[in-house]
Amino acid sequence: MGYEITLILPVRNIENDIVRVLDTARDQVDNFSAEFIVVDMASEDATLWRALHYIESHGLSGMVLQNGEGSVSEALNTGIQKAAGKYLSFVFARRLYRPFLRDYLTTVREENADFVFGATSEEEQKMVLQRKRNQLLRYRTGTELLRAIQAGETRLDIAAVMVRTAFLRGKAISFTRDCSFGYAEEFLIRCILQAERLQQAPVLLQRNTVNEWSQGKQEVIGARIFQKVDAVIRISELLARMNVDEDLRLYYREQRIPEAVMECVDILLREKMQYNAVRGLLRLSGYDKLLKSGGHTPKALRRRILRWNTAPWLYKPLKKAESRPQKD
Repeated sequence: MGYEITLILPVRNIENDIVRVLDTARDQVDNFSAEFIVVDMASEDATLWRALHYIESHGLSGMVLQNGEGSVSEALNTGIQKAAGKYLSFVFARRLYRPFLRDYLTTVREENADFVFGATSEEEQKMVLQRKRNQLLRYRTGTELLRAIQAGETRLDIAAVMVRTAFLRGKAISFTRDCSFGYAEEFLIRCILQAERLQQAPVLLQRNTVNEWSQGKQEVIGARIFQKVDAVIRISELLARMNVDEDLRLYYREQRIPEAVMECVDILLREKMQYNAVRGLLRLSGYDKLLKSGGHTPKALRRRILRWNTAPWLYKPLKKAESRPQKD
């Protein structure tokens, strides 16, 4: 492969922000060999042409591809297929970070990692530095990292990871086709469960909100949001097939799945869908049967499920800031 890293940017109708997004991506890889792959999802404005002009005028290596009116997952898969970098990372216009990839590359050169992520708090960053001094930088297994995520000790963001390209292709890991919600969590879990070398870089991830895409009013999502539930179910099924402990399997069955269903309920109610219509969608798809509590169901989630199941007309959805991101 001819580059150290490939940056994959899925874009659609961001003509007023594409230059700022590409500036941010270029800052990430200043002074080392990088490839830029911009995958356009049927933009109706000048996004594609401005991206092409930017790459050409700045003398960057890469390409701008027209991918049609598919999902973000399909655009990301196209980028992975075309990538010529030893590693790859994803750049999302609505979720940008200050430069972190230089630290990631330093980390992988030390340990030859398959998958790298950063710290999301100063406390976590200090712990990573301490492990590094004690030569314990790398998580031993994917299940160990999953336990840390379950315990709230760390979290992963698809917009702030770096993955070895040969690892993805060798393990046939890709994003689920036609999936617009929940695709990131599913992809990340598949990566960490199959990677032989996981590493956390001692860098504190910080958002670059100044250059992020100013979305304006978001389109109505509707019943498509239940793709999020399907993605979590696929993760649960993957864990059932793999050699992970029962605690993690129960965590997904008794917390993440009902949590995902309630996240979808909240989104639909915030979109002003009537509760009877939401209940009808749940029954039609069978998701209502997933709203059960168990030993791994947190008390707050138990109360939400109970209120929704017994008196949905009294249920109040969580505010958007309290919920997980709608698209992930």
